[in-house]
Amino acid sequence: MTTITSRRATASPAARFAASYIAMPSAHTFADYWAQTTHQATRHAGENAVGRRACVAHVAVYTLSGTVTVCAANKMLSLDATWRGILIGQFISGASHYFADRRHPLRALAHWRQRSVLRRRRRPGAGPELARELAGGRGHDHGDRGTMTAVRRRAPAQLHG
Repeated sequence: MTTITSRRATASPAARFAASYIAMPSAHTFADYWAQTTHQATRHAGENAVGRRACVAHVAVYTLSGTVTVCAANKMLSLDATWRGILIGQFISGASHYFADRRHPLRALAHWRQRSVLRRRRRPGAGPELARELAGGRGHDHGDRGTMTAVRRRAPAQLHG
């Protein structure tokens, strides 16, 4: 007599990531547009204790909705994701959302980045290289019109020898 055992296939890490990657935008939309209170939305970027508390409350709802969404996808799609993996992913998502919503850390980062770019601008011959960097490496204008115009003016002369 032969016994038949069924083995359930486990999802690959890539499949778990893809399912979470697809599920998270819906949780993000829910948390940012439906669950976030007016108080949280208007104050979470403030540079005081009220702003920090509002942002923590918003990120708690954001992280909870993301966790519920990923757990539902895990259950419905039989992804076999571990609780530890889900919680680590949600911690990273919540921490980065807090950082982005606070805004002043991003402003400080942008200010630091601008200072480092300005230091490089002082180097001889840094013009075209700096223009590409300021334009995001794509070769078109991203807001720094003066630098990109200077590069465009030089381009025909460089092409024709």
